[in-house]
Amino acid sequence: MQVLLDSMSPTASADVSMTHFEWTPERLLLRGRMPSASLALQYANEITEVEALSRFAWLTPPPTIASDNSATFELTGEIKP
Repeated sequence: MQVLLDSMSPTASADVSMTHFEWTPERLLLRGRMPSASLALQYANEITEVEALSRFAWLTPPPTIASDNSATFELTGEIKP
């Protein structure tokens, strides 16, 4: 469960509604919703800088913006070779 706690350490995580968390020793998948696209982008940027998660290479595609201007995101971390 430490990996889940680490994924909630960025400052932008205060606004995250995490909808999916999947972890294996080789991979971490995070899906969630943010009140805005800018917060989703901020979270994606900050997650790559969490020292405890630095063993992962992150794929951070742009968030999907909903009609209410909230944003959903999917971030994937793969263990670095």
